[in-house]
Amino acid sequence: MVASTDVKFFSNENTGAPQLENTWGCLIDVLDACLVDGFGSQTVSTLTASSTTVTATFGSVHNFKQHQVVKINGANQAEYNGEHRILEVPNTNSITFQLAAAPSVTTATGAITCSLPALGWEKKYSGVNKAVYKGQNGLDPMFLRVDASLPDGYTTTWAKSAKITVSDSMTDIDTFNGNQMPFDSNNPNLNHVFANNRNGWFKWFYSVERSIYYGTPKTYLIENEGGKGGATRWMIVGSNEFFLFIPRIQTYNDVVHIYGFGKVKNLVTSSDNFALFVSNCVQNVSQKIYYDAIDGLSGADSNYSPNCYLFYDSAGLPNYKGVQHFNSSPFGGTKTNYHGFSNGNTNYSGNVDTLKSYANVGKYFGFDIIGFSEGLPAFKVPHIKSMLQIGSQFVVQDTGFITIKTIELNNASPHYLINLKGD
Repeated sequence: MVASTDVKFFSNENTGAPQLENTWGCLIDVLDACLVDGFGSQTVSTLTASSTTVTATFGSVHNFKQHQVVKINGANQAEYNGEHRILEVPNTNSITFQLAAAPSVTTATGAITCSLPALGWEKKYSGVNKAVYKGQNGLDPMFLRVDASLPDGYTTTWAKSAKITVSDSMTDIDTFNGNQMPFDSNNPNLNHVFANNRNGWFKWFYSVERSIYYGTPKTYLIENEGGKGGATRWMIVGSNEFFLFIPRIQTYNDVVHIYGFGKVKNLVTSSDNFALFVSNCVQNVSQKIYYDAIDGLSGADSNYSPNCYLFYDSAGLPNYKGVQHFNSSPFGGTKTNYHGFSNGNTNYSGNVDTLKSYANVGKYFGFDIIGFSEGLPAFKVPHIKSMLQIGSQFVVQDTGFITIKTIELNNASPHYLINLKGD
């Protein structure tokens, strides 16, 4: 069976990948390349088939990774063209992929290229180091605004981040005509302007400094301390309706953070909801920001509540609510068979869903079941599943999964497993 190409992933190690430097605005280049444009086109020296298995060879090191989705273009024989998931990487100069049927000729001809196709998002509006993106497949009219410009009141040497805003109606890069999230009715511009020695509210940090004090790593950053030296390793994995942005934002050790945005599935009604995975640093003054407070999934307290927010509720109404895990989830507890949601300290009554084995994950691939506080329904997060397995930053496995080690929490770092193949 030919593998699905719905789920794609990208890395800073790919040929032609834009880099996350210690500069303002470079996150837009990364998102443009992965969500909208694609990148890394290379000339294919030979394209040959043995039955349905095709081998592409290149004249130099290609830097494609096993299980990535590539796009073949320019072959005179149309059956070779299109998107294909890499089966194997036999060496640094070749890849293999599968066709649905044996091609008409065993050796393709033409001016053939191979590239990494984008996830299929739209870039609706743009500005200087700012962009508004929109996903497909039911995400209309959900807009994701990413402002990675140098904020007023900051200097170029401060820690690098992008302010994140979601809206259901925009007419240009800076105009919100409808509901937006996050939003404070007492301070409508809180996420957009400089106030109290701080600019913005919800952020994706991508370059921060982490100092060592007497051999002990700091557990926090201060925005004006500066960014890291050198480029940030990153990975993006997702589809045309959901993506995760996974940067290694600091250099002390091999851990990463997980941010993202997209469509999620309601466990109760099977309808679609929308969630924003983003920083939960809601301090309105310049002060310490703990690393475990800027991870979209891991959260900032002993219950490992993820910093995720719901934009629309089950009734289809704007409903800005926090999300949380409960009852000793696999992040640090012993109860590993299900998740649910709670209201305060009261557990939701009943088993919401069974945490499926990643060998049998069904339509939504791997997922972690997360629930909403205040009685809102639980939902599935596509592509991701919690897993107590030692990993190192992000590692692509031969089985078609990425293991991710996120931030340290009480010396018990959460680990996740992402299914790349979606089959």
